[in-house]
Amino acid sequence: MSELEKIINECLGEEPPYCQAACPLHIDVQGYIKMVREGRYDEALRIIMGVLPFPGIMGRICTHPCESACRRKDLDEALAIAYLKRAAGDYGTADKPPAGGEEKGKRVAIVGGGPAGIMAAYDLRKMGYRVTIFEALSCLGGMLASAIPDFRLSGDLVQEELGVIERLGVEIKLNTRVGDDIAFSRLRESFDAVIIATGAPLSRKLNIEGSTMQGVLWGLDFLTAVKAGKAPKTDGRVVVIGGGNVAVDAARSALRLGAKEVAIVYRRTREEMPAISGEIEQALEEGISLETSWAPGRILGNDGKVTGMEFMRSIQTSRGENPAGPVLDDTMIKRADCDTVILAIGQQTDLSWLDSAGTVTTGEGSIRADNTTLQTPDKAIFACGDVVTGPKSAVDALAAGRSAAISVDRYLRGLDLTQDRDAERQRASRLVVSIEGYEKKKRCPMPALDVEARRRNFREVETGFSRELAQSEAGRCLECQCKTCIRDCEFLKDLNETPGTLARKLSDGLFRVDRRLAYRCNICDLCKRNCAKGLSLGDMFMEIRQAMVKEGLGPLPEHQFVKRDQDFSTSDKFALVHCDPGSERCEHIFFPGCGLSGYSPELVIKTYEHLRRYLPNTGLILGCCGGPTRFLGNEPRFREILSMLIAEVKALGNAELIVACPDCYHTFRHCAPDLRIRPVSGILVEHDLPVEALSGEKQVFSLHDSCKARWEPEWQDSVRALIRKLGYEIEEVENSRDKTRCCGLGGMAPYADPELAAVNIRKRADEFGHDILTYCASCREALSAHKPALHVLDLIFNPDWRSTKTNPQKTGKARRDNQARLKQTVQERYHS
Repeated sequence: MSELEKIINECLGEEPPYCQAACPLHIDVQGYIKMVREGRYDEALRIIMGVLPFPGIMGRICTHPCESACRRKDLDEALAIAYLKRAAGDYGTADKPPAGGEEKGKRVAIVGGGPAGIMAAYDLRKMGYRVTIFEALSCLGGMLASAIPDFRLSGDLVQEELGVIERLGVEIKLNTRVGDDIAFSRLRESFDAVIIATGAPLSRKLNIEGSTMQGVLWGLDFLTAVKAGKAPKTDGRVVVIGGGNVAVDAARSALRLGAKEVAIVYRRTREEMPAISGEIEQALEEGISLETSWAPGRILGNDGKVTGMEFMRSIQTSRGENPAGPVLDDTMIKRADCDTVILAIGQQTDLSWLDSAGTVTTGEGSIRADNTTLQTPDKAIFACGDVVTGPKSAVDALAAGRSAAISVDRYLRGLDLTQDRDAERQRASRLVVSIEGYEKKKRCPMPALDVEARRRNFREVETGFSRELAQSEAGRCLECQCKTCIRDCEFLKDLNETPGTLARKLSDGLFRVDRRLAYRCNICDLCKRNCAKGLSLGDMFMEIRQAMVKEGLGPLPEHQFVKRDQDFSTSDKFALVHCDPGSERCEHIFFPGCGLSGYSPELVIKTYEHLRRYLPNTGLILGCCGGPTRFLGNEPRFREILSMLIAEVKALGNAELIVACPDCYHTFRHCAPDLRIRPVSGILVEHDLPVEALSGEKQVFSLHDSCKARWEPEWQDSVRALIRKLGYEIEEVENSRDKTRCCGLGGMAPYADPELAAVNIRKRADEFGHDILTYCASCREALSAHKPALHVLDLIFNPDWRSTKTNPQKTGKARRDNQARLKQTVQERYHS
């Protein structure tokens, strides 16, 4: 697979944050939290309502799967995302409700006005469909309005936020039970499409001994009676069976209605309770007891009235992929005295009203609907929410309603219902975000009424974050994203695109339209170093450059200067090969490269002579590795140059190459792996240095690592050891060694974009607090434009380095003249 294809398939730059990927509605959590942090509540609310028109409701009762996915939880505690959504609703001013879309002339019926139904209606009306909701109750909202207690969710707030449905132009028929007041078959005939979204409104029954006695209540029935102001008497001792939100709500409601004692009994462990953890904590604070790992056995009574409850010990089994239920031990029995038992073990659907049951139902109390499209066997009928999946959360129902709306829209427009639906699903984000370096900071607790102030009334318990508290909590967000490559690269910043987006455009032929683009990259590999997937834009652009050369689109006209210099450095004007002049043998070969030779012929000569002093039989090759040609994308010409060099090394007995240039070293390592190579600094540090080069000044230099030495710790270490051996001190900047940044000249990029190169050079030079020391001649030349700079060999072999460090960058002609002069000097000195 090419690097281009790898980047298209694997780049995480557009991967959503953990929270957003886990949210069934995929709300831009990070976006609105940023606005809250900055105190911009109107903007925060606008972001939320672009996806979710009911922020106050969901800020209070959402099961917040986003928080379970929050990366912050691995550092301390998850961000209070749901509370921050509520804060946005509390303090933000909503825009005017959206208008319905352009009328499409199609009618859609929705059976059920709960979360799934109202979300489907909202979206379809915005698309321009005429939508009618048929709701059996006297108000919209389903269980939101009829069952969730006011101490968690005010009925007034529910109706206030759901008012947007009617204002949008949706027709609402309340107190209309399909099947009784209007036949479902009539809806099917009168509307272009029908969505069934009736939820799971019935309490699931438990057939145990005593379940028909007076004092036995069913969880959902109990809550709806309480909400309607028709609560049954529960002033004695109450036992609630179950571990979900209905069970906890029922227990807390019973307490508020005057119960003397309330206990929740659940057959599994506390950790396995599906109820929201915070609600369980509040129940315990209010004095409700919790007994886990006990299952209901039978209800005890006298004269048909409840007097107690008998439980069997529940023994947990393995919780693998297909966990078995708890094993009941009937030898371990516990009894509890009570006057009321509330059975809250789940909900179930009610499809008794459906007069076409054989068509769309399973026969097991649910609707037969495709998992992706939510379409039933009757193509015009769709179903969503709990009526399909069984009891789930409100946010799951909202997401299902949205998916149903998408499917209905496609169906009515004759489009493919299955295409590109994966984005609607909850999933785990592929992001890889480190939490190293972040300070631990506790989650801000939600302010709440004092226990005594809330135990006997239905006032809302959680009073909400203040503006200041919300902003403080929002400040804990880690802002998870994969944009490190953009952060550290001026080229990508300028493009303002992720590598994945860029790669797709290149794959579509962008390089043929913008020929300069591929040549603007420094090929420095910093992106690869920072990428969690190890993806390399440099490798991708090398592929593109090679493709451009093949198509006659590259190199650019400006690269004629690179070709001129390359031709010169491989010609007889500079190129030279010879054995050790004293022995005519070769065990080592010094290869200074074209860069150092063009920078200072004197350094090349003195380094070579010093090497011969400690390494007899050292030859010399003057020439170029072909790297510049390779960076232009001219692979055939590069291979030709490299092959000539390999042949020269072979002619000298395949001796070890002592390399002075990081670019050459990188080229040999990756393109000629059979060559034996060592960095010159590694040789020099092993032997005595000229006495006159040793310093007693303790001068400090800022060390710049060449980007081509990024992956070469041996070279990095030997240079540092060499500098310290000379007696100098080193300032290690943050971006050094494998984190180093390009000097700005890499990849022949300045010829394509000199302005960007100038920015990169300045940015790198500004990182250093002292005179710059480097071991790449090209880097020295680039950085000298802004700060005094030296090659490390200057400190050893150039006694005038104090004046040399301010020398300006040499012109191309000056470099070529130096190369020619070096060859002439070698010939005169060793061949005369």
